[in-house]
Amino acid sequence: MSFDLNYRAKLWSEEETQKTMSPLMEYCNILITTEEDTYRVFKIKEDDYKRVAEKLQERFDFDVVVITLRENITVWRNNWTAVAYANGRFYDDVTYELEVVENLIRRGPGGE
Repeated sequence: MSFDLNYRAKLWSEEETQKTMSPLMEYCNILITTEEDTYRVFKIKEDDYKRVAEKLQERFDFDVVVITLRENITVWRNNWTAVAYANGRFYDDVTYELEVVENLIRRGPGGE
């Protein structure tokens, strides 16, 4: 089973998330996360995202850990990539430059 951690502070606290998510990791083979979410949920913090992946694998025995990496160039432009850690090796992906597009639906007074 793969799992995207994707922590959302508006939905629950870090403590509630850790209490709920930690036991579920036993059923997870592939974890997709960010360095920030890993710290918020599992309190794993290292100087290097590769070390974060190693620590996650050590703690939960995942087959694969994927760390997504985003660099904000401007408000509307981001570099986005990921690194996978499996079988003691790191696999880098290409970096994509993305444009953030905000889609707001505006409705009139009657919901139209």
